Amino acid sequence: MDINERLAVVTGAGSGIGRALACRLVDAGARFVVCTDIDEDAARETANLIGAKASAEVLDVTDQTAIEDLVKRVESTYGGIDLLVSNAGYALGGGLKLDTDQWRDMMEVHLWAHLNAARAVIP
Repeated sequence: MDINERLAVVTGAGSGIGRALACRLVDAGARFVVCTDIDEDAARETANLIGAKASAEVLDVTDQTAIEDLVKRVESTYGGIDLLVSNAGYALGGGLKLDTDQWRDMMEVHLWAHLNAARAVIP
């Protein structure tokens, strides 16, 4: 995939794999990376690591309206989104002993958020 001069949005960019991907995209030639995370300080830290080719945005990936609003802002500010890295995720220990609501919350992030992001970006 040609990353050169592409605009990328990375969810869960505040730490771990998301942070590494955001940094690597710029190294691979992306013209700009929007680093999103539910943790504003973490998203900003990643953007600061990258420098002038990145910005930070707070994003709760379980909120469809927030995703749609982010896409509109990014497109109006930077142009069309070329690459969406739907990376946000988290894990809780406990397996089958976890409360059902905790499982639902994880499924919102690990399943529905990716579908919602694709629906907002692809058109």
